[in-house]
Amino acid sequence: MEIHELMLATPALNAQRAFYTDVLGLPLLHDDGSGFAVAVGASRLVFTRATDAAPAHYHYAINVPVVSFDAAVEWLRARTPLLHNAAGETVMTASNWPARMVYFADPDGNIGELIARDDLATDTMTSVILPLLHLSEVGLAATDPLALVAQIQQTIGLPAYRDAPDPNFSAIGDARGLCIVVPTGRLWYPEQRVPATAAPLTARVSYANRTWQIAGPPWQISAIAQ
Repeated sequence: MEIHELMLATPALNAQRAFYTDVLGLPLLHDDGSGFAVAVGASRLVFTRATDAAPAHYHYAINVPVVSFDAAVEWLRARTPLLHNAAGETVMTASNWPARMVYFADPDGNIGELIARDDLATDTMTSVILPLLHLSEVGLAATDPLALVAQIQQTIGLPAYRDAPDPNFSAIGDARGLCIVVPTGRLWYPEQRVPATAAPLTARVSYANRTWQIAGPPWQISAIAQ
């Protein structure tokens, strides 16, 4: 699955714009005062002004080339604090996924992740100035996670990734793009302090030569023109 665009809501538009453009240095693609978009490799990350003053809590991940992972870690470390797990590690590996990852938080407390997947070891294309490939994960919180998994699988046709769907954590898609489905309130890794919330989100994705929009909550999936 390819994640072409991810649109999130924020009550702190100016702070988020400053973080993503000035701190991280991501190229600004669009800014009209009510929202902005930055380039994340080949993908777009969009923030719009939230109507609720309380920040939502999102999770997303960005694929980086395996050969550039160490450079990506240092690029991120130089710009913002890295999050750590219970063992105090900031650079982590996954026991069930052949990957290495590093995490950070933005001003709203959203959990971002850079991940290098061995499944994509031949992917070496990067943007001109950043070791980023594209958005590769979008977190979706639901009161009935398995029902949402079934909806995604039946509508888009995405397979389970690595492990069978689980009510506490399901990865649906492939190494290029995953929907991470969790129950509302589950604490996001690695520090497990930020709860997953069913917050306003729109993702434009493609799979099997078709393009889809996932929007909600409540989560709706619709086919859109290429």
